Amino acid sequence: MENLSAFTEFYLQPLAQKLPSFIKDTTDLLNKIEHLNTSGPFPTGTLLVSWDMVSMFPNIDNKLGLFAFRKALNARENIFPSTTCILEAIKICLKSNHSVFKENFFLQIHGTVMGPKNA
Repeated sequence: MENLSAFTEFYLQPLAQKLPSFIKDTTDLLNKIEHLNTSGPFPTGTLLVSWDMVSMFPNIDNKLGLFAFRKALNARENIFPSTTCILEAIKICLKSNHSVFKENFFLQIHGTVMGPKNA
């Protein structure tokens, strides 16, 4: 499953990095704020807020996530491998989405467990 997860990550990660809201890390956030500062002061009452989205993935509805993936994959300039191929790989990863806690196996049926490359 690790290889299939790596396959999906390879094609999805560049799409995520192109989103205008993508922030790689704290340094990237600070650089973006510094860039915004070059255009003058923020309007009075402006409040800058950031959230750590690391724990968000277990709560994303699988159907909504697949819908978003399909939209992003169909917008690629080079549609290879096919959108259908990548979506099927994502579905397999989601359906095989398990974790182990104290020697007990759990199958996650909503969202994705943290740890796989495609998470």
